[in-house]
Amino acid sequence: MGTFSKADIKNDSIERVKQLIGKYYKVVNEEVDTVEQDWRYWKNGSDAILLSKNYNESWVEINLNNEFTMYFHDELLRRLSEELETEILLGYYQSTCGDGRLAKFENGKLVLSIIQSELKFGEESMIRLMDNWGVTEVIKQEFSIPNKTREKFFEIDWDTIYKFYKINGLEWDGIKRDDEVYHYLEIKYE
Repeated sequence: MGTFSKADIKNDSIERVKQLIGKYYKVVNEEVDTVEQDWRYWKNGSDAILLSKNYNESWVEINLNNEFTMYFHDELLRRLSEELETEILLGYYQSTCGDGRLAKFENGKLVLSIIQSELKFGEESMIRLMDNWGVTEVIKQEFSIPNKTREKFFEIDWDTIYKFYKINGLEWDGIKRDDEVYHYLEIKYE
């Protein structure tokens, strides 16, 4: 069981991404570490955004907390994609409840959003397609997406996220790294 919640920005500058995040969120602390701990600042009543380039040197990976809603950071990602004039891929999967999302932002626009979530009809509860914004025929076939929202759909998981990344040009770059490096931003929401 676990959560996968990452966005990848097609950009090679962590410093530029940090600068832009600071434009939209109050960053009260920054640290660099070789350990991934997205809960690091919870005891301070803060949230953490982690930045890294451990997967691919040409993409900045952002670990996001989607505890409240899958859409919580959409506006940040949209703005980052616009200001950096690039694309951002988002993959989210919560194995305990089956919620999942694949999204793509490009030059300030949300161009793709696929969401699966639990929906109850009377006594029945089933994972269903809740969003299919921007889905093309190719994507529909590649990920077995139903024709309408609220239809049975339980396709998004870790493997699907990596398949989605690969289709959009993001793969592990094969570079052997001695240590992983994480840039922590302690965020206070106001």
